[in-house]
Amino acid sequence: MLAGRGKAQMFQETETAIRKKELPTPELGAMCYMLSKQGYLSDRDRNWHPHVMFFAPIAEPAAWGGGLPGSPVLAFKESAKTGCS
Repeated sequence: MLAGRGKAQMFQETETAIRKKELPTPELGAMCYMLSKQGYLSDRDRNWHPHVMFFAPIAEPAAWGGGLPGSPVLAFKESAKTGCS
């Protein structure tokens, strides 16, 4: 939007890039801020809370506290073969 594109144009460009498999893989150490109050998952799950995602080298999430009982860190280990596991 800062470059002057409208919302519809941004969605169309993103959908096209996804279909063509043109989106790059995030580099290790990259972060993704997802801060929208309107984040919509599905009719079943409804909205999701604002959050930050970190892209780290493949490791067991428990090695850095992810997914442990009482931990505020939700984590999963992505698999190159299936997309996630």
